[in-house]
Amino acid sequence: MIERLGWIAQQRAFCTVFLFAFCVQAGTAAFVGVTRGLDSFAFNSLDSKEYYQLAVNLVDHGEFSLSESAPLTPDTWRTPGYPLILAVFMGVFGKSAVGLVALNQVLSLINALLFFRVAGTFLPKPRAMIASVLFVLEPYHLLYSFWLLATTIFLTVLLCMWLCWQRYLGSNRIGWVVLVGALAGVAVLMRPVAILLPFGLLVFVVIRSWRGERDGELGASTVWRRFLTPVVFAVVVALPVGSWMMRNRVVAGSFSLSSQGGVVLAYFKATEVALW
Repeated sequence: MIERLGWIAQQRAFCTVFLFAFCVQAGTAAFVGVTRGLDSFAFNSLDSKEYYQLAVNLVDHGEFSLSESAPLTPDTWRTPGYPLILAVFMGVFGKSAVGLVALNQVLSLINALLFFRVAGTFLPKPRAMIASVLFVLEPYHLLYSFWLLATTIFLTVLLCMWLCWQRYLGSNRIGWVVLVGALAGVAVLMRPVAILLPFGLLVFVVIRSWRGERDGELGASTVWRRFLTPVVFAVVVALPVGSWMMRNRVVAGSFSLSSQGGVVLAYFKATEVALW
């Protein structure tokens, strides 16, 4: 009976966060739509225009290029994560910027629910709800949801990865490691600034694997599991990232993630992350 009441309280808290996030996001979208047009901020950034052009060329020509006309020169400045998602959406729903901004609104709502789930793994439900409310009201979260930038879906990937990581710590199952690794690889392909993330996670996977072996959490398979888990994680991360780097090797002669210079990554990307 107590467990049943706890489950009901949890679902009620989840629904409360959902309704609050929906009202804030929908209300903001309605205000922007009525006063300026839902896509009025979509191309405020040069990055947005480039992401859109990359997606259009993927849909129309199957080429990852910023060229607006033939010949389509392969691009190595941007990574493919966000343009690919835009291209998939465009292929189904069309190329309207309004639809792409609407996609961001849906993702923002999902982010609020994911954040609540993540916060609920180490905070009491009332505190998790308060944290989620603050998350929903965070100004950059609202502003960037109207820009065609990778920020919103990048946050979705990070929250999913965090949730999978919590599940891994709770169960020690290798399947969760696979999901964390796959999401880490996707995060890197969305924003190169995330390149350090897989290395940090790999350190914790190694520590977790060896600690599990020491504490007897892995049962009879401890000897190989403590080596297999970090290897599986590294391979799953390396597959998407390495494939893209090999593509850049073929088209530009450089085995690299992006042709962006260190100054760009250190200043523009790191400064934005610091603001967030």
